[in-house]
Amino acid sequence: MPDILRRYVAAFPEIRVTALQRQPARCTDHLASGAVDVAIIVHARNAQKLTCQRLMVEPLYVVARRDHSIAGQQLVEREQLPNLQMVLPASKHGMRDNIDQYCAKETSKSIATSSSTACRS
Repeated sequence: MPDILRRYVAAFPEIRVTALQRQPARCTDHLASGAVDVAIIVHARNAQKLTCQRLMVEPLYVVARRDHSIAGQQLVEREQLPNLQMVLPASKHGMRDNIDQYCAKETSKSIATSSSTACRS
């Protein structure tokens, strides 16, 4: 159990905390049905009955071999990403969804249609 949950349970023993890991669509379904009170998701979905509050913003890093053409760059531009051969998470939620949405935001190309290799755990 993460330390923050351990401290919360110790401070509020009358509150039952159950942590589940689900795809974002299932999280919002559980919230809408009342099965859960709170969900932490990567992207807020448009739902009239739900209120979303941003918790944090995480930096996104590209990792490359030392001899790769982007290795010396301080910043990799969004437009460069769809042209790179990458190893990415296989599932279409979570981090992979983040990467695809980030690339599609300003470019007409998505990582999903570029030459990439998926990782499976």
